Amino acid sequence: MRLNYIAGAGGSVVLDGQSIGRGGEGQIMPVSGSGTLVAKIFHQPTLERWWKVWLIMGKPAPPANGHCPVAWPVECLFTHEAKPQFAGYLMPRIAAAQPVFMYYTHDLRLIRCPAFTYAYLVRAARNLSAAVGMVHGRGFAIGDLNESNILVREDALVTLIDSDSWQVRDTERGITYRCPVGKGEFIPPELQGRNLADVDRCPHHDHFALAVLIWKLLGEGCHPFDGVFHGGGDPPPLEARIVSGVLPWRDRSGLWSPKPGAVFFGLLHPVLQDLFYRAFSAGHREPRLRPDAAAWQDGLRRAEADLQTCPRNPRHRHWGTRCVWCERTTLLGGIDPFPAGSSQPAQRGTSPGRNGRRNGTAGKQAVPVPQVAAAAAATAPPATPQPLVQLLNDIHGLCRQASARLTKHPFMVLGTAAILILIVEAAAFLIVSFLRSAGRLPQP
Repeated sequence: MRLNYIAGAGGSVVLDGQSIGRGGEGQIMPVSGSGTLVAKIFHQPTLERWWKVWLIMGKPAPPANGHCPVAWPVECLFTHEAKPQFAGYLMPRIAAAQPVFMYYTHDLRLIRCPAFTYAYLVRAARNLSAAVGMVHGRGFAIGDLNESNILVREDALVTLIDSDSWQVRDTERGITYRCPVGKGEFIPPELQGRNLADVDRCPHHDHFALAVLIWKLLGEGCHPFDGVFHGGGDPPPLEARIVSGVLPWRDRSGLWSPKPGAVFFGLLHPVLQDLFYRAFSAGHREPRLRPDAAAWQDGLRRAEADLQTCPRNPRHRHWGTRCVWCERTTLLGGIDPFPAGSSQPAQRGTSPGRNGRRNGTAGKQAVPVPQVAAAAAATAPPATPQPLVQLLNDIHGLCRQASARLTKHPFMVLGTAAILILIVEAAAFLIVSFLRSAGRLPQP
């Protein structure tokens, strides 16, 4: 069955009528006679949705350069009636791509795309940052940024979809068309529990979701606030942990520890450790301190240039002298997240190398240039010697614990002691903050 619609610029558009994708708000249908366009037809189209799409179309689409980083609306579609009604819109067709969780979940990755190495996950995170930056640069907030509206190809190229759900501001009329939905695990602490239909989203809200997604890409799908609870009773839900700022990989209370299968935070590149600290710790106190998309692009570029190759398995790429993937293979009882000799059906899987060069096996097709041009890698700042890092953080942690206990005591003497402890703590915190801001102190 074929369906006829009227395009906003005039003329008729014929859809094949067979859905190739369906969600809660609409379905995706191919355009007859076109291999490059698809249509999104809404189940219940609204005037607000029409205005959103129209306003997005008023801004220039990001440059494609052979790949579409954002599925930007091309034309509005209307019913073929005496009084045409808004029905949906045309957008580019994204072929040979899968949702991002197919790549960061190692069970799914081994089945669907076994040649997708860790270097590819780093590159995909970098390309995701670029796509988010393109949306923000045009004045929009994504709002519901999650693993379902991000598509990734086998060459690590990324596309953002579902642009009609973004928050869009009509500056001429002074109206904001909000994004009323969101997934709890990607909602920042300051918005947890709020009615999102009443909230004006800002880029720093998206920056929280972006950091969560990058953490998942680099950490085998684990959530940064997920861990093992050692307290009494049931562990608090993930959303409550996000609100309280509990990070298992930084917790000193003894109530939390990282999951045994989680990738060890200390083995990440120092630049990435600092970015994650700013996103989830400093950004918890002040949301505007979260790294933006450009900061993640730069940090991931520097980290990608410093990836090392394991001598035992060339498909193991890691930072530092320890191969986290060899250790993880032992932890998983011999299941290698990036097994040697894997190849993708299309024979496209080669691994981005240092400074943008690619290390591939003879006979495999070269991977196209990704969204982010591979520039010369900047040298990462030298890390502060680990003993000093441990000493400063231990002093900071002990002072915090001592002050927390003493300030609850009713006696004036202990209150005075608490003040002295707070002064020492502040000094230690300033030293740590200065070294972190200078890029010379990795986070534990």
